[in-house]
Amino acid sequence: MFDEIKNKDGALIYANSIWMPFVKKPLKLLFLDENMKLIKTVEKAVPMTLNPKTWKIYECRDAKYCLEVKK
Repeated sequence: MFDEIKNKDGALIYANSIWMPFVKKPLKLLFLDENMKLIKTVEKAVPMTLNPKTWKIYECRDAKYCLEVKK
């Protein structure tokens, strides 16, 4: 959010769902379990805009972490 990963490759978040307000560019989301094993990939999570079609929550109920990576 707010371009916080500007000079980084990504961010690891303790969460199993992500929404994308204030994000400027699409991200790749990697959902991981408690052992850091990959269980789901979202290739292109799009930022939210004023268009309701972009109002989406990306989730994986079995995940403990989400790795956000610049697309």
